[in-house]
Amino acid sequence: VMILVSAILSPLVYMIIRYLIANQLSWTDAGIWQGTWKLSGFFQQILTNIFAIYYLPTLVKISDNNDLRKFVIKILIRIFVISSISLGGMYLFRYELINFMFSAQFQPIIHLLPIQFIGDLARTVGWCFGYILIARKMIVHFIWSELISHIIFLSGVFLLLPSFGLMAAPIAYLVESIFYLILI
Repeated sequence: VMILVSAILSPLVYMIIRYLIANQLSWTDAGIWQGTWKLSGFFQQILTNIFAIYYLPTLVKISDNNDLRKFVIKILIRIFVISSISLGGMYLFRYELINFMFSAQFQPIIHLLPIQFIGDLARTVGWCFGYILIARKMIVHFIWSELISHIIFLSGVFLLLPSFGLMAAPIAYLVESIFYLILI
């Protein structure tokens, strides 16, 4: 049930955001945002695999709250360091990465990356706590967190788009990621 909520909400919200950007700005801008999201998704896919293969099964096995706290702190530190280095490396080689994955026409992605990557870092920390909800089968809390965070993201893009243009999407994502971390 928990994974199903994310599997339905996320693509739906991203399609609506893409449409908002295309409708209020242009289809080219929608493509630039989608390219930014793909780079972000590449990083996130690697982390979600690590979380699913190692982190979640270990969380499920831990029953003592002190052991859980120690394990989560250890993972938070490691994930934060690994994420910071990975995102920093992606940013450092952003021109080459964009040319390799897309084309020179997608170079405007560069302007969106700093805020997008900070949002990714906040989201990654949030996942460390979100997976505890999954491991502890806290279904209602998880569903509400997902629902509220997607509403914040979509609302943020909708409200910020007229004033901030394409930068509205990564700003809204950063705000949503911070709220997700707080909600969890």
